[in-house]
Amino acid sequence: MSLETVLETAWGLLQEGVTNRKKPFHTPAAASISADFKPSIRTVVLRSIDQTKKTVRFHTDIRAKKYAELTANPYLALHFYDETKKVQIRLETTACLHNRDEVAAEAWSLSQSMSKVCYSTPIPPGASVAVPPAALSLEEANMEIGYDNFGVVEGAINYLEWLQLSAKGHERAGFRWAADGTLICKWLGP
Repeated sequence: MSLETVLETAWGLLQEGVTNRKKPFHTPAAASISADFKPSIRTVVLRSIDQTKKTVRFHTDIRAKKYAELTANPYLALHFYDETKKVQIRLETTACLHNRDEVAAEAWSLSQSMSKVCYSTPIPPGASVAVPPAALSLEEANMEIGYDNFGVVEGAINYLEWLQLSAKGHERAGFRWAADGTLICKWLGP
């Protein structure tokens, strides 16, 4: 497989993760840096990948730690793994956060009603509670509050790394985009 084919395959798998929630790339791990400079990782739902703009998107509650972490330090890494295909993709990005702007408004308008309910809860993500609270119903949810809490994380992709595991020999490739858009691609030791 050529480097060009590897990159096209990677974009295809990422796009498939957006459109098919049953695919492993639909729920990557996203890592940021905490306030005390420690790694902070969680699973997110992949909402958009734009090959032309080199961006990746997911949604978050702006009250979550990851939003504060990315506000303080915009470096964001995402990790995807497909166990069946034995393919790992790592993305290094610089995050841009959206809340109550055009990007957030469009994403909110395209979100399912039950997804919107999650952002309407009065309890912030990670807050200490005596017992797990019951989920809000669609009727109980205040969608204005939900919209205020809704955020879009858009990562500008700086680097994509592909790893194909195989008994015949692993293959790893790196793809870096310079500030001017120039692509530098090379094979790497597995």
